[in-house]
Order: sequence, then C-alpha cells, then structure tokens
Amino acid sequence: MIPSKIYQVRFYFLPDIKDELLKKLHELGVFELKQPEIKEFPTNILDKEHAIFSKLEYDLQAVEDGGKLLSLDELALKLPEIQKKAQHLQELYLKRKQLRAKQQELLEKIEDGNLILTYVPYKELPERFKLHAFLVPKKKFKPEMLKRFTEAEYYDLGKNVLVIGITPADQEVSFPEGEKLYVPKSEKELHQYQQELKKISEELKKLEEEISRYQKDPLLKDAKASVSVYLERENAKALFARGKHFYLLEAYIPEKFLKPALNAIQKHFGDKVYIEYEEAKKQPPTYLEIPKMVESFHRLNLQFGVPSYVDIDPSFFYYIFVPIMFGFIVGDALYGLIILALAYWAEKHEKLRDYAKLWKLGAIASIIFGIAFNEFMGFPIQAFLEPLGIHIEYHPILHRAHDVGTYMLVGLVLGYVHLLLAYLLGLYKYWVLKADLKHTLAKLGWLLLLIDIGLVALNADLSIGGISIQVLLALIGLIFIVYGEGLMGIIELPSIVSNLLSYLRLPIVGIVSVILAELINGLLGGLPSIIVGLIFVLILHFAHALLILLEGSIQAGRLNLVEFRSKFYTGGGRLFKPFMLKKEVIKDGRRSNG
Repeated sequence: MIPSKIYQVRFYFLPDIKDELLKKLHELGVFELKQPEIKEFPTNILDKEHAIFSKLEYDLQAVEDGGKLLSLDELALKLPEIQKKAQHLQELYLKRKQLRAKQQELLEKIEDGNLILTYVPYKELPERFKLHAFLVPKKKFKPEMLKRFTEAEYYDLGKNVLVIGITPADQEVSFPEGEKLYVPKSEKELHQYQQELKKISEELKKLEEEISRYQKDPLLKDAKASVSVYLERENAKALFARGKHFYLLEAYIPEKFLKPALNAIQKHFGDKVYIEYEEAKKQPPTYLEIPKMVESFHRLNLQFGVPSYVDIDPSFFYYIFVPIMFGFIVGDALYGLIILALAYWAEKHEKLRDYAKLWKLGAIASIIFGIAFNEFMGFPIQAFLEPLGIHIEYHPILHRAHDVGTYMLVGLVLGYVHLLLAYLLGLYKYWVLKADLKHTLAKLGWLLLLIDIGLVALNADLSIGGISIQVLLALIGLIFIVYGEGLMGIIELPSIVSNLLSYLRLPIVGIVSVILAELINGLLGGLPSIIVGLIFVLILHFAHALLILLEGSIQAGRLNLVEFRSKFYTGGGRLFKPFMLKKEVIKDGRRSNG
C-alpha cells in the first residue's frame, strides 16, 4: 500500500573486478542500476564483446527459449561454431524472404491471368497486338475510358469493373484510375508459372524444416540464453563512472533487501569494493509489496499511472470499495449469479483476467445486496418459492423502487465514508510520507469541512463557549485551505459538495436497473405463448445483466479513480526495475513470492 523506502548505493571498485561485480549484482537481482550523479567522471565504458553480443542477440532472436547459461569461457570456446550457425540461419531467413516474395509475385500473376482468360480466352497473343487489362473501382469507371484502346470491352465484377482492351504492340495505355493487371502471353506461360509456384512451395517447405531445426538447436538455444545475460551486463557497463584508479557504479535498492545484499557483496569481494549508501532523495523508483488478493486491482491501477515514491497505492481500497459499490448498484441476487458466471468465463481470457477478479467480487456483493433487497431478476424470492408450495415471510431491508429516499441516503453515506477515508489518506501522505506542512494543513482543512457537512446533516447542536462547533470547524477549515492552496483552494470549495453528490449515481443507476427489470417481467403477461415469452424475457434479463455489469463497472470505477483517488494520489512515478537474471521474478514493480 505504501511504497518501500529506497536506498541509493555507491560501489567503488577496481577495474579488474568489474565483470565479477556485475555477475554478482545480476545474480542477487535486487538492485536497479542507475546513471551516476558524479558528473566529473566519464561513463559509457563498453568492452569489445558488446558488439559481438549485440550481433548475436539479433541473429538468434527467433531461436527457441529454454537454453542453459554458458560460462564466458564456454561461450568463447564455442563462439566460432555459434557464429557460423547463426550466420547460416540468417542466410536461410533471407532465402525464405526471397522465395516468399517470388511466391507472392507468381500468385498475383496467376490470379490476374486466370481472371483475364475467364473473359477473353486465348491460346497465344498475336505479336502485332498488345492486350491490356485494368481493374477499376466502379465509382471511377466511365464508358468513354474505352476510347483509349483500339478496341475494348468492360465487365462488371461488383465493386470493380474489369477493362480489357487491345492496342498495337508498340503502344502503351495510361490508366491512372485503375490497377494494372498482369496479362500472360499464352496459356502455356500461365501453366509454367503454376509449375514454378509448385516448386517454390516444395522448396519453402524444406526450408522451413531446416530453419526449425536450427531454431531448436541446443547450442543456439544455450547461446541465446547466455548472450541475453552477458549483453545485459555489457550494457550495464555504460553506467560505470571511471576515475583515475577506480570505477564507480550507483544503484537503487529497496530497504528490505539492503543489508542482506550488501553483506553478500562484502563477503564475496571483501575490501575490493567500498560501499556507501543513503536513503534516496531525487525521485527514486517505486517498489511495492502487493498482497496476492489485490494484484488484479493493482494492475488495473497501473493503467492510469504508477504511484510516485511518496504515494499511497490505492489498490487495497479498490479491492474493498469497488465491489461494494458495484453490488450496491446491481443489488439483485440472480443478476449477481449471471455476472459471476460471466466472470468465470472472462477469467479464461488473459486480457479480461484482471476485470474478472473485479466482477467476481462485485457479483458476490450483488448477491448479498440482492438478498438484502429481496430482488431476484426483479421478483421477490416468494415469486419463485410459492409455486413450489413454500411460503415464507421475508421482509427486505429496503425496496429500492419504493424506498427511494432511503436508498439514496445510503448511497450518500457510503460516499461520505469513502471521501472521509480519502482525505485521511491525503492527510497521512503529506504529514508522514512527505512532511509537507502546507499541504498537510490543506488536507486537514478539507477534512474539517467534510466533518462539518456531516454534523450539519445530522443536525447536531454542538458548541464550545457559546460558539457553534460547525461554524468553528468551517472557519478553521477555510483558513487551512487558503493557507495550503491559496486562491485555487477557494475556487475548489464547491467541489466538496459536488464530489459528495456524485455518489448519488450509485442509487440512481440502481433504481433504473430495478425499474428495467420490472418492465421486462411485465412482458410475461402480454405475450401469447408462455414458453416463447419466458425465453424472450430470459434473453432480455441476460442482456440487462450485461448492461448493468458494464454500468456498475464504469460508475464504481469512476468514483474510485476520480472522487476517491484524487484526494491523496499524485502518480507520475516509475516502477522499480531490478538488474536480475530472471525477469519473471519481478512483476509490476514488486518482488513476487514465487
């Protein structure tokens, strides 16, 4: 929820251990290497291996993954063989590209030739004439265009017009309105192209098999894995700063890894490396420990920006409030079951997986609210039980279509609690995380105004020494806001009311949903066939469930992103990107437990 403290580390070391140090840092996988802040020393120290590894990485990019890491000595020993195979693989790719281009050219010629011979069959063209063919969009075609030829015909092909004409052999025809088609000299020529196309297809098949063998070659797979690692280390050398007798490397590291990592380095190198560290000050990366249960909400939040180093990540609060607001809108147990089924379906599709978690929790909340409101596709539960001979007395907490005032009041109370928490988080951020007195007082001012609104709504008659508490809170709040935010704070004063009223969208959309469900149910009595009517009504209910799923997601998401998050969240950060061997261990700026 709160980004981990980040430390800035400086490593001073002798040039002869630079490769060993990078290897150790790579294996530890908890440092993010950075540009040095000491400008006096030159950087960009790259060895000759960098060019070799860069070329190999490009040549081996299509080789299958899964190779093992070779040592530098092993890689150097096998390098001539690797380079020879990689070069041959590139030659195979080039040959395949050329054959595919030739294949495409022949296909187009054969297609054009067959089209022309369909309308103007001939064995062989006379040498004194030249046949021309053009495909013209129907909108651009005009019959007078045929006058450009000695003799011509046109054929309607639907969206296009096929124009075929003849001229003397030495005469060309300009036809910018259409696409020129290939005209075969004879049927024999077309047949030759078909035979050539067949040979190319067979050659491509053999070529693909040979390429596949190279892409699965164990040595090339090992080379790809190794080159990727060593090239990353070579690239890291560009971050070295060089003094007269030593090199300097700077890095970021989260607090929880600091001491174990530095101890491991000191143990390995002893006095060959001198280390300094301090808490990072200048916009360090963001590192978050995200509980597994809120991972989906964290990834959704990242779509709207990365938390800054001194932000509070709102993912946990989304996990709590988004499903509650979603369920408060849907408020129907059977719709909740439909949405739950859709969530399980969405979970199987990678692009929808994070939304599926939201919909699952929202569906559960919808079922709970549906039971509380006694809503089951717009019917009370008794409508389903009484035909089965089961009679129960069940009174809902409220009926949304009838107890409109109460339902809207509950929505406002939910919004009030939501905003109260948002201002408290803002107060904590500026007071504790940023130690910014000016903005702390501004957030406190907004919090006091919100508390004041609550007291006024409760009609609380409180006073100190004859002075109304409400008036006192309002005055103190205004003073703090003006001090912290100046003129902009005064301009924004009405927003505290408008933000609170925004939460009325929750009950309003919910009421519309109830009315729509009841209207659908009303169709049952007006249809001639009960079976047809039931099917029709069920289809409409399913469509309504889809609609309310979409609307619930939008409204609950908007209130959390706009009204809630804006009170304490700045964004504009960047995720911690460690220098590590296995990138899958770090996900979304946090270290996985796996």
